[in-house]
Amino acid sequence: MTRERTAHHLLGVRLEQLRGQSPAQTDQPGSVPWTERLSKLAARPLDGDTTTGPVIA
Repeated sequence: MTRERTAHHLLGVRLEQLRGQSPAQTDQPGSVPWTERLSKLAARPLDGDTTTGPVIA
């Protein structure tokens, strides 16, 4: 019973902490969709990549 009460208390404390952080997150710009990030990542060469042409698999 004590563990259950402790768990409920800790959950309540953590939820309050998260609620306090919410307004700060609304000021941040929206995240870029993963499809846009993926195309940018795919266009970058890999670290130490010595190939000069396209890779054909």
